[in-house]
Amino acid sequence: MRKKLNKMFALLLCIILVEGFFPASVFGGHDDGQDCPYCGHYHWDDYMCPDCGGCSAECTNSDCYEKNHCPECGVCRAEFGDDYFCPDCGLCYACATDDRPDHCVNCGLEGTICPGCNVCDDCISSYFGEYHCKECGACLLTEEQCSENHPGDPAPHCTGESLICEGCGNCMYGEEDDYCEYCHLCAECYADMPHCIGCGRCTEGDAELCEGSQDIVPDYAVCVDCCKAAGWHCSECDEHVSNGEWCPEAGEGSHCLQCVDDNKCIECDKCFICDSDAECPDCGLCRECCIKKSEEEGCIHELCVESSDYEDHLCPECSKCSGEDPCNYCGRCENCAETYHCKHEICPDDPDWDDHVCSECGDCFEEDELCEYCKRCENCREHCEHDVCPESGDWDDHHCKKCGNCLEEGGDACKNCGTAVVPPGSDYTGPEHEHTYDKSGHCTICGKKIDGPYIMRQPKNFEAPIPNISTWEYDLEIAEFTVRASISNHNDGPLTYQWYRVGKSKDRKLEDFGDFISGSDTPNLKVAIEAGPTSVCIFPQQYYCVITDSKGRTATTKRVTLSATHLYIPLPIYKGGYIDIPDGPSARISDKHAMKCHGCEEDIKPGTEAPHSFGKWKIEREATDELEGYKTRICSVCKYKQYHIIDKLEPGHVHEYNIINNDDVYHWTECSCGKMLGKTNPEKHTYGAWTETKAPTEAEYGTETRSCTFCGHEQTRKKDKLAHNHMTYTQEEFLSFLASSAGTWKYYDKDGTLCSYDPDVTVRGEYVVDGKAVFGVTGAAHWFACKGCDKYKNHELHQYGQWTYITDDSFGNVIYSSECLVCSHRIHRKVAKGSYPVIVTNGKAFSGDTETLSGSIGQTLKIKASEPIGTLVGKKFDHWEVIKGGITPKDRFSSETTFTVVEIPKTADNLWSDYLIEIEAVFTDCDHNGTGRIHSGAISPTCTANGKEDDTFCERCMQVLAEGAVIPATGHGEPVFDPSSVKVVYCNQKGAGYSGNKVCPDCGEILEKGEPTKKIHICESDPSQLETRNAKAPTCSDTGYTGDKYCKGCNTRMEKGKKIDKLTHTFGEWTVVVKPTTDRQGKKTRVCSKCGAKENAPIPRLGTKYSVTVTPSEHGIVVASKLTEIADGEEITLTVLPDTGYKLKTLTVTDSNGNKITLTDGKFIMPESNVTVGAEFIKSDILISDVTYTAIGGGGIVWTKGSSDAPTLTVKRSKDDETCFSHFTSVEIDGITMTPDTDYTAKAGSTIITLKPSALQSLDVGMHIVTVNFDDGKMTAPLTINAAGSPGGNNNPGSNNTPGADNKPGGTANTVSHTGTPASKSPATGDDHMLVLWIMLVSISIIGAISLTTAQKRNRLDDFE
Repeated sequence: MRKKLNKMFALLLCIILVEGFFPASVFGGHDDGQDCPYCGHYHWDDYMCPDCGGCSAECTNSDCYEKNHCPECGVCRAEFGDDYFCPDCGLCYACATDDRPDHCVNCGLEGTICPGCNVCDDCISSYFGEYHCKECGACLLTEEQCSENHPGDPAPHCTGESLICEGCGNCMYGEEDDYCEYCHLCAECYADMPHCIGCGRCTEGDAELCEGSQDIVPDYAVCVDCCKAAGWHCSECDEHVSNGEWCPEAGEGSHCLQCVDDNKCIECDKCFICDSDAECPDCGLCRECCIKKSEEEGCIHELCVESSDYEDHLCPECSKCSGEDPCNYCGRCENCAETYHCKHEICPDDPDWDDHVCSECGDCFEEDELCEYCKRCENCREHCEHDVCPESGDWDDHHCKKCGNCLEEGGDACKNCGTAVVPPGSDYTGPEHEHTYDKSGHCTICGKKIDGPYIMRQPKNFEAPIPNISTWEYDLEIAEFTVRASISNHNDGPLTYQWYRVGKSKDRKLEDFGDFISGSDTPNLKVAIEAGPTSVCIFPQQYYCVITDSKGRTATTKRVTLSATHLYIPLPIYKGGYIDIPDGPSARISDKHAMKCHGCEEDIKPGTEAPHSFGKWKIEREATDELEGYKTRICSVCKYKQYHIIDKLEPGHVHEYNIINNDDVYHWTECSCGKMLGKTNPEKHTYGAWTETKAPTEAEYGTETRSCTFCGHEQTRKKDKLAHNHMTYTQEEFLSFLASSAGTWKYYDKDGTLCSYDPDVTVRGEYVVDGKAVFGVTGAAHWFACKGCDKYKNHELHQYGQWTYITDDSFGNVIYSSECLVCSHRIHRKVAKGSYPVIVTNGKAFSGDTETLSGSIGQTLKIKASEPIGTLVGKKFDHWEVIKGGITPKDRFSSETTFTVVEIPKTADNLWSDYLIEIEAVFTDCDHNGTGRIHSGAISPTCTANGKEDDTFCERCMQVLAEGAVIPATGHGEPVFDPSSVKVVYCNQKGAGYSGNKVCPDCGEILEKGEPTKKIHICESDPSQLETRNAKAPTCSDTGYTGDKYCKGCNTRMEKGKKIDKLTHTFGEWTVVVKPTTDRQGKKTRVCSKCGAKENAPIPRLGTKYSVTVTPSEHGIVVASKLTEIADGEEITLTVLPDTGYKLKTLTVTDSNGNKITLTDGKFIMPESNVTVGAEFIKSDILISDVTYTAIGGGGIVWTKGSSDAPTLTVKRSKDDETCFSHFTSVEIDGITMTPDTDYTAKAGSTIITLKPSALQSLDVGMHIVTVNFDDGKMTAPLTINAAGSPGGNNNPGSNNTPGADNKPGGTANTVSHTGTPASKSPATGDDHMLVLWIMLVSISIIGAISLTTAQKRNRLDDFE
């Protein structure tokens, strides 16, 4: 029975053993498991989580289990959700908070945990802050909390952060402002200690005690900072000012007297600190004293007598001021120039002087009186009988070359000697050149005569300051280009001119365009310099002129350039980099600005860099606890906008709006974090009344200020100058001037030239008092000047009084005289002989339309009452009153009527006065009723003076009934730059430059003064003033130096030179010194022809052999026809094999010294040196085939002659490699097809080629190419044959150890790497889910088999026994 049981057990174990070796058949039918919902792993119930169905702790996929369950208690994530689990370690909340040192006991998360309370930082800041020190964060459960008495209610803190007062013992934490960290006392305890009364800082600690303040507050201590803030320190030297020793001009709080003494005018004591512009940079006096001194020297230009400009402007002859109009060439004043200039008023220093002076006798002539060729006058010229000048272009053509006789026009032979007339030629044989012609039309180099127009003077380049963009329309800077041309035959004239502007693609023909372009078809082109983005300071313009004669022949000038210097405006200087606002703008960073050219924005004016002048910050976006805010402010000079990021709000931040802020329009309250209260609806300022702080005058503006009643923001505005009202001098004032001889008369002729009084020449006069013309008179009127300005004059017609007899002339005519009742201007009239004198008071008599002073018997005259002017204003005409003469007016009550002259009876006395006709126009007061109105007298306003509308006059009496309304002054226009005020001073001149003023465009008054500018190196504008010093030429044995660049004007080094490398030796041919033999090297030498240096080199032994090394390359190989045992002079062939999809870029061959060796058709001659070959491959444009073949290992084959080893080469197909061998066709070596089975064998397994030694033995030593051909591609690899016993030889079949090869991928020498997929990895064999179970069954089967065998042996023993 026992044996039967043993057999049954053995059978069962065998079945299990068989099942164990076939796991697929054992477990294939088990369907009671399922896939894990997380990782997809298949398992049975014992390995599934009963809650979520995922992998359980017993499952072999422990990663899946730990990912979806608490690794400690096993609770499922699916049941509680991800928020219940720690994101770092995966523990559930219950396990994580179970007194773990790495998890917070409050939130269960990992993080920085306080070792005292086991709470993370986030929970501490949110919930447990009271248990931690507010200052250092120490846990107060482990650290000692401060328990001292606190005056306030501070946050909890440890004893390490306590601020204990050594006086009272209180802790001042939270009350730091009342605690001195230097003397360790609170404010109450240090009340008697030396602390500043202004800021409270300790004067024995961080605050320096101002000793001088004891004079002001002797019982208190004041620190230096507070003393300065109080205005008790000098703004210049920073010293304390005692005893009121302040500048008398600036007053208290400005600068001290000591600084004034160092910075004042030595003449008038004017302080230059108060007015930095007042100091003259040349003499050191104030501007007023400097001008006064200049005027004392007779200068009218307000130039400093110690400046270089003063010396430059003096007349070189009389050494006095050159006056208002000096000569532009010799610099003489008008008086000296009259004797120095010629009769044509041309200066001898004028470049055109020679054009009007005879070159022979030197006398002056009009330019057309001189010969245009020899420049001689008619008496001095040496022309032939046909008036042909020897210097003209026609002279040679006009004279016989043989005898020199004049030729007749039209003749073909000389009448004197019979020589044929031929065109002049030239025997010039020099190099080609550009012809430059003299006045006769001959080239000054080769003598060739031009046939057509030619240029004698080329135009010149023009450079000027670029005009201001705001004023260029009104004050154009004009560039002028001039060409001078002539023609060989004047019968081919006249010449025409056309200017062109050079363009990028096409030159533009110029046409006249207003003030911008003129003279486009003349020899003189004028072009306005443009300003703005296309400024010529960065885009110079080029022009040229084409000259054409009547036959269409042309001559073209050289191109000339129009350029301009920079004009500077304030612009920001960027540092580089940006400030990026989160969810906001990005801005460039700048901390200063400078004067930069407004055209190119590249050139910075030296010395103008300055920090920005910012206004107030403006909150653009408030910060929140999630997003930063930012604020901006703007520079008032260059308008640069600066950005600043406001940090996020701290958790629990509570806004306290206790800071008052404002801008120019609104005010509001802010929290310390920047948040504004009422941001969306801020309150506008509520101002009080305006208060005048400076009263205006006609000459200066006033100011007035008002303040906001809430925030105190001040608003200041300018009060206009008092508008100028024209108040003219009166007759009484003029007469008072005359009576006291307060002024002098000035008289002028009809041309406006000042002259002495001459009744036949003088046409007007002015009475001048203290340099101001107060009154003037002409033949028809007189005027009174305005007291406050020089622009307005009130003109009045003369009012002549009674005519007075003067005398009889020689013809019997009677001379009468009358003078103006206002200005006493006198006139004379003549009464014809045989007529009666006619005197009309308050009126005039006319014969026809001509005023007359006499009438003949029977003649009818017209009389007309005067207009109501002068003393008659306010009165009206009433009637005519006849005083003498017996005439009867036709209508006594008409202001204009007639009468007839009657004979006057002879009187007893028979006096002259008895024979007068005297009539008076009687005027009475006007009541202005029933009369018309006249509107006249309007005055236009100016920038600074009021105007007025028309006055209303009574038409009858001309009395002003209503004055016209005042028209306010227009005010100055927007300031514009005045280029004429710019002054440039170079480094070799005295004084300082000047940036230029801004003036009113309407009246020219200076509104904004410029600033002194630094000197400019003269070499910057004149390159000829830049000198090279210390230059040194390089040689073969020594380095050179380019030289330093120095400005000649001031000897300043402008540019440091650079080192110049030594020159390369110029060696001659090699000379053999020692000949080589088979046993020793030779020696050769060569010598540098420049410096004599010698170079030696060895000559290899006779019979020396050399080698070729091919450097490994990526994406291709290079094969050399021979690698070793190569004699010099032997030809080596290189074969290049790029990888599929690549092509050769460069192929280089160098000797052992790095010298390149010439390649010809892939071949080179071996030098007396080893050689290195290198190649570079790049991607080809040719499309790569889908199928490629690659040698496994990527290498080639190395075989040594005499070896019995058969090397193999395994080729893999990139696609469907299992079909690789089916596509195999043949094998080639060096292009020769090998015989299957005889030279090689091939078999599947990819494709394995084995080369037979018998086939390799016949190959030469060196490199060869093996090509494995397939029906849809090929694979190429190098084959290296080494000589028997050569170093590096390898007898291992298929070895890749080519000499110099690199084992890294793509790094083998003489190998080819083909594009394709790498060798396949071991493929997956099936599902490995039940691998563990299968191993267990196999183990049980083996154990069972062993047990069964042991039991059988035991049974046999038992049977034996």
